[in-house]
Amino acid sequence: MTWLAAGPNRAPQNLHPMTDQVIKFLTDTGVCLLQRDADGLFERFSPWISPQERSHLLERLKACEAQVGEPDSLSLQGNPASLEQLQREGLELPDEVTEENFLSWSCVSVEIGEEITVYEFWCAVVKNPEGDCSVGYFEILEPE
Repeated sequence: MTWLAAGPNRAPQNLHPMTDQVIKFLTDTGVCLLQRDADGLFERFSPWISPQERSHLLERLKACEAQVGEPDSLSLQGNPASLEQLQREGLELPDEVTEENFLSWSCVSVEIGEEITVYEFWCAVVKNPEGDCSVGYFEILEPE
């Protein structure tokens, strides 16, 4: 299994505002996605993400893999938008995602090799009360 968050061939794009903590968190999240480790993935979710949303996520990921193929790599992308900018653009984030805990709007692109995207896992990375990162909101973009 190949997975790269950074390195000579594939550095994360648009690093601002992806801190080392966010990059490590997204890499670990991506590994859970690649390994289909639902427990490990959901440990990284904020408590306000409902069991129904989690179940629906797994169904969508399986459907993407059935349509495109089994992924073997990942890449990370950051978006420099602030929480306020995302909300102005119409992204409806949960009330629990606030200016105080919002760290980054970022993407884990789950791929076959470096050419085929199976899906993109976009998420609002937030800081939980313990100071660790967690997924406060997510969206899946499927291949076109």
